[in-house]
Amino acid sequence: MRLSCADYSFPLLPYDVNLALIKGLEFDAVDVAVFSGNPNNSAEDVIADPTGVGRQVKAMTDDAGLVVADVFPIVITDFRPVFDVQSAAPNNPSAEVRTKARDDFLRFIEFTLVLESPGLTILPGCSFEDSDPDRDWGLATEELAWRVEVAEGAGLELGFEPHIGSITETPEATAQFVAEVPGLKVCLDFAHFVYQGISQERIETLLPITRHHQVRQAADGVMQAISYEGTIDIKRLVRQLVAQGYEGFIAAEYVWMQKWACDRVDNLCETIYVRNEIREALADLSSD
Repeated sequence: MRLSCADYSFPLLPYDVNLALIKGLEFDAVDVAVFSGNPNNSAEDVIADPTGVGRQVKAMTDDAGLVVADVFPIVITDFRPVFDVQSAAPNNPSAEVRTKARDDFLRFIEFTLVLESPGLTILPGCSFEDSDPDRDWGLATEELAWRVEVAEGAGLELGFEPHIGSITETPEATAQFVAEVPGLKVCLDFAHFVYQGISQERIETLLPITRHHQVRQAADGVMQAISYEGTIDIKRLVRQLVAQGYEGFIAAEYVWMQKWACDRVDNLCETIYVRNEIREALADLSSD
């Protein structure tokens, strides 16, 4: 198991300083965000020139002494009143939007290959107002099955992040989604489930189908919590991952945005806290 850190925890820093900070915090890997409107490596820039931007990012991560653990693209075309992940969702009812989303995905694959990342994470799709839930689900499984085929053809792993507002808001729906899309894996962030009051035990049923982990503290009704207010047992998670032979990355992932009041946490200190929790759990296991 290797430790990574999300580059979107510190979005206001120049990117070279961002990466230097992550390396200075003694992480060996970085999760690279490709978000619409992101000041570093925006989705729009990557779509326009995936190889060119990829080479720039690869040179900077190499200079910082970091490997890329994961690439996380999110395209948004409507930011009102807050960013709307439905606007470019893979299962959008609009065939035109879905076609554009497939085209964008091919560019993200190209970018991911340049960075030599083992894979990438996407969002699964949403439920749409006045739409048939079965149709929303069916389009999502169809579109992600196509993406799995493309990713596997490029030698990449594909995961999706279950999140609030998606068609996979519960562990049970997430497991069902994976069962219907062979080859698809989960990028697991406990926070989206804990926020809803879902127990850690229910979330842990997803560990065997998870390819990448994002870790931060959270609590019932609190998407991103201060360490001493969080309810996630990080050491328990690490112990279970080791017991299951997990060999991927576990990433400290604090975000900085107004949504869910995620800009009210000291991302630097909380990142260090999560890192230390993971390290202590691994040290305890190695001394047993």
